[in-house]
Amino acid sequence: MGEKWHLLAALAGRPVEAAAAVAAVDGADAAYAAAELAGGSPARAAARLAGAGGYPALAVRAWLALLRGDLGAARRDATRAVSARGAERAWRWWLALADAALGTADVWEGHAAGAVGQLAATAREAGAAGYLDVAARALDARTAGLLLAGDPAAALASARQALAWHELDPARCAAPVIAHAYLAATSGAGHGTIPWTTGDDAECAAPHAEAFASLLLAQAAGASGDAKQARCARAQARAVLAGLRPGPVLAGLLAGHRSFSRPDLQPAVLSGRERAVLRALSGPLTLREIAAELNVSHNTVKTHVQSVFRKLGAHDRAGAVARGAAAGLLRGCR
Repeated sequence: MGEKWHLLAALAGRPVEAAAAVAAVDGADAAYAAAELAGGSPARAAARLAGAGGYPALAVRAWLALLRGDLGAARRDATRAVSARGAERAWRWWLALADAALGTADVWEGHAAGAVGQLAATAREAGAAGYLDVAARALDARTAGLLLAGDPAAALASARQALAWHELDPARCAAPVIAHAYLAATSGAGHGTIPWTTGDDAECAAPHAEAFASLLLAQAAGASGDAKQARCARAQARAVLAGLRPGPVLAGLLAGHRSFSRPDLQPAVLSGRERAVLRALSGPLTLREIAAELNVSHNTVKTHVQSVFRKLGAHDRAGAVARGAAAGLLRGCR
C-alpha cells in the first residue's frame, strides 16, 4: 500500500487497514490527525500530534493554526512542510495539505492574485487522489481569493466545486464556509446565519473564513435593502476575529478601505426539471412519490435534488425550499 492509501483508509473509517498501511511509513500519527481534522475533530487531531514530528505533522499543525486564527504560525509550519518538496518524488497527502494552508494564509495576508492558481492546482491534485478534504479547503480559500482579485464568475465556479467535493463525503470533508455564503448571496438567499459556526461544529470553522463569509452575507443583505441584517453580519465578522490578528485583507474590509467583487444577486439557473423538483420538494411528497408524479426514476429525482442543493448552496430540503423561495424560483413552476 502506498502513502496515499493509508490516509484514505483512515478517512474511510477503516482503522485496521489504516494502521497496517502506516506501520511502514513515516507520519502515521500525522495521518490519523489529518483524518480527525477532516472529520471535524480538531481537538482530537491536536491530541494525535502530541510529540509527533516531521513534515506531515507540520502540515496538520498549519491547519490547526488556521483554525485558531494564527496566520503567522500557519505560514511558518506550512512553509517548513513544503520545503521538503524537492526530496519527494511522488505525490504526498501532507504536501497537498500544507499547500492548501499556505495558499489560504496568502489570501488573508493580501496575496490573493498569486494564491488562486496554486490553490486550484492543489485542489485538482487532491481531488484526483481522493483527498476531498484538502480539495474542498483549497477551493474555499480560492473562492475568497478570486473575489478579492475581482473575478466573481470564477469565484462562483470555485464555490460550486468546493460544495460538490464536500457533498461527496460531508462526514470526512471540511465544510466550505465561504463557498456556502457566496452561493447563498448569489442566489438571493443570504439572509441568515452561516452553518458550521454554532454548536458542535463551531471549532471547525477557521475564524478568518467565517469572518469573510459573514461579510459576504452582510454585503448581500445591504444590497437587498436589509440594513439590520447587514449590521448583524458585520458584527458577527468582528466578533469572530476579536483578539486575533485579522490580517490586512479582513482589516481593510472591516474598515471599509478595501472591497471584494460584489456578488451578482441573480437567481440560480435551474433547468425546467430542476425547478419542477424544487417545487415538489416544497410539498409533502417523498422523493419516490415525486419520481412517480414526474414520471421519472427515483435515481433521476435524487440526481436533480443534488443538483438543486448544489446550485442553491443548500444542504437539506428545507434549506433548498427556503432559498428557492427567496430567489423567486418557486414562481411559475408547473
